[in-house]
Amino acid sequence: MTLFYRLGISGRRRLITAALSLGAWLLLAAGASQAGTIKTVLVTPSSPKVKQVVTISVKGVGICGEMRISYGDGNPDKTLSGVDFANGKTLAETHHYDDPGPKTIKVWGTKKCSGNKNVTVNVQPGLTVQRGGQRPMGRKPGEIGVEKTPKPLMQLKPVITGAIASPTIVPAPGATMHFKGKHFGKKPGKIRMYGSFPGSPIELWNVNWKSDTQVNGRIGVSAGKICVKDVSFEIVTATNAKSDKYTQGWKEETRELASSDSAVKLLTCDKDANVNKCNGKTFWGDDCELGPPKVFTVSPSSSVIAISGYHSNCSLAVGDDSGVDTYAVDLSNGWYIDTTKFTSNTLGPGQEVSQYNTAAPHGKSSWVPSFKWMVTPGDGVNYDLWIKIRGPVGCKHYIGLGD
Repeated sequence: MTLFYRLGISGRRRLITAALSLGAWLLLAAGASQAGTIKTVLVTPSSPKVKQVVTISVKGVGICGEMRISYGDGNPDKTLSGVDFANGKTLAETHHYDDPGPKTIKVWGTKKCSGNKNVTVNVQPGLTVQRGGQRPMGRKPGEIGVEKTPKPLMQLKPVITGAIASPTIVPAPGATMHFKGKHFGKKPGKIRMYGSFPGSPIELWNVNWKSDTQVNGRIGVSAGKICVKDVSFEIVTATNAKSDKYTQGWKEETRELASSDSAVKLLTCDKDANVNKCNGKTFWGDDCELGPPKVFTVSPSSSVIAISGYHSNCSLAVGDDSGVDTYAVDLSNGWYIDTTKFTSNTLGPGQEVSQYNTAAPHGKSSWVPSFKWMVTPGDGVNYDLWIKIRGPVGCKHYIGLGD
């Protein structure tokens, strides 16, 4: 007899129960090993607008024990359990976005579920959800409507068409600049001043935004701090729109150079004559053997003469004498030569003096004038040059020690 029959009735029952338990355990183990798999993720519409509802469709195979969805907008992930994809079933989840831009949706399995899928949607602006307030016509009470967001107004560039300073007419330290133009805006902005000075640009003080076409502000610097020929202004609106720069000449003043001025230098004083004097410095030539040298008594002594010189010979000197005197004018801090006046005198016939390089460079900051002269025995020549200069008000017109 077989072992099954030898066991008896009770033994056979125990054997059958054990066999059934083993079979059930094997079936459960087989079912547990068949985890689900995520295959595809589709989002519709693919380019939604803000607040528009999108549908996230997930397909797969088997049963996913647990899976998660991340919406890509900072909201918490969503966890789903026991998702059945059998027989072509699809998981459908809905969501909406509150701001525009690309959003990456991620779907992945966490327990008894494999697969990891990403899809990116580009959320478009233009839709807002109306909440409360007056209901648009045709809208039912309590209905949430979707309306288009109005397009932002085009930002217009401010334009400066004119400017004047008070009380100085042109830009100057402490002056108030008045600007006219268009598209300045109604909210206060800024007025900036540019130039070749330290700290450029600076902002004007006490800005008064009178209207969309008129603004003003004060140049808050003291005299001598800005030493330039021109400055430029820029208007910046409250929305940071900037005008093109508007250029004006800085306020100037006029001065007369003196021979003792640091901007005037003697380079050479020719001493071929018996007595030679250039800008107050005397250079002696040959000693007079017969008769004293001629002395000028008509030479002007005004301190505003920039360049002055004379040359004379002894009364009984032999032969003519000649030479060339050379000077230099060097200005700085935006100063320039404006006008000049040249005069000369002689004590007798046959004398000659001329401005060697005749044209003064108007508008230039440097010049090297020279003067050609000739004297006969017992005679003399004299020349004078007046120089007027212009430059930024309150600024030095030369660079000296310590400047």
